[in-house]
Amino acid sequence: MQTFERKIDESFQKHLSDAYAARIRSVERRLRYSLDRLIYKDEEEFLEGSDLDPDQRWQLVQSLSRLNDRSGYHAIFLREIERLIRGFKLSDPKAPLKILDVGAGGGGLLRAIHRWAKKKKRPVDLHGIDLSPEFICRTKAHLDKQGVPVTLQQADASQLHRFSDNSFDIVVSSYMVHHLRTAGRVASFLSQTHRVARRGWLLVDFDRRSYGPPLVRILGTLFGGHPLIVTDGVKSIRRAYKVSEINFILQQIRKHKLLKGMICESYPVLPYWLIRGFKVNV
Repeated sequence: MQTFERKIDESFQKHLSDAYAARIRSVERRLRYSLDRLIYKDEEEFLEGSDLDPDQRWQLVQSLSRLNDRSGYHAIFLREIERLIRGFKLSDPKAPLKILDVGAGGGGLLRAIHRWAKKKKRPVDLHGIDLSPEFICRTKAHLDKQGVPVTLQQADASQLHRFSDNSFDIVVSSYMVHHLRTAGRVASFLSQTHRVARRGWLLVDFDRRSYGPPLVRILGTLFGGHPLIVTDGVKSIRRAYKVSEINFILQQIRKHKLLKGMICESYPVLPYWLIRGFKVNV
């Protein structure tokens, strides 16, 4: 695994150098590159830091969940899940769809999926993993109190190897990939997602676009996000991977491993990218 990740890292760094060389050949490309360099900044987010006490961290995570509800982000995600599921030919529509959320955090996305499934009368078997044991305990108690049945485990995106092939019907992830700070770790996560997903996947994160930081600040404030969460959103998009960078990583994975059906697409207008796709059509 380390050799695989190192090869991806080396290829990615060469890709960035080659891209720079190509961009400086024209004024337009040079300007685009300069603007991207002004936007890009890799700094620790508040929720990643050790300065927050557990109660404050939990309050911020719940504020983020409310912001995702108010802004319509969860609604966008659920529409994409519906679009994904429409591509399945389910032999038994009454059988629960087993869904894994990687980077479950405070459980906001799992709760949204539960509400959606209940409304659509579609049975689901919800699972989540998160790096923080603190979140696992609090999120489980919080979701249990709200009547959301879920299985949670402490793990991070690099530990999907603990699951066997085709363990889940769908693997989802929201705003998690930008926390993986090397291309090798991203490649490992994407290839493992492909392995453990029996039917398909839906992965969404920020796309580092020039208008992203001010738009995130405006929308976050407009929908009542906590100031620290809004600032984290700006930090997230400044350190996020561009859709072209994710597609390059996917291209490199294909050179080393069998991986089909994963394509990263830009979301219209909003500064997101998404990877939606099918592994098998059953």
